[in-house]
Parts: sequence; structure tokens; C-alpha cells
Amino acid sequence: MYFSSFDKDGFDAFEREIKYIEKKMNEEIKFEDKSIFEGWDRIVEKVGEKMAIAFSVGISIPIHPVYLESIILKPEWIEIYLDYQTNILLNL
Repeated sequence: MYFSSFDKDGFDAFEREIKYIEKKMNEEIKFEDKSIFEGWDRIVEKVGEKMAIAFSVGISIPIHPVYLESIILKPEWIEIYLDYQTNILLNL
């Protein structure tokens, strides 16, 4: 049973993703929907003066065989993938 294209197509699927990411890297990233921050805004309204609120976002390499094998076999793909993730986070 396949759960994703990575399970079915392996490196071919990751290569397709990398090609897609390379195209997207040249596009401006806009986050029009800021609703992901509404929960934090409500918390700050209620307790912001009483305590500090800390959270973080991060990037990682998914724990999937295709990604993990790519660290050794296709490190340039991992670099592109992580650059794209970083670019997204810098534009939040």
C-alpha cells in the first residue's frame, strides 16, 4: 500500500518536488491569511502583561527514506529543499 507519491515513486517523486520548488523559489511569497496568528493574539490580549509567550518555528528534513537517502545520494536536493523552507519562514 502506498501512502504518498514518495512511497510509490521514490526519488522520481522527490525530483519532481525539487523541480517545483526551484520554480517557486523565484516567486514572491505572500501570506495573505494571517489567521494562523489569531490564537496567539488572543493569548497576548489575556495574559501578555503577566507572562512571556514564546514559540518557534523551524525547518527539518522529514524522516522518510527518500529524504534520508537523499542526504547521501542527492545532497543538492536537500539543500534546495531546506533553502525553500527557510525562505518560507523568513516571509511569515
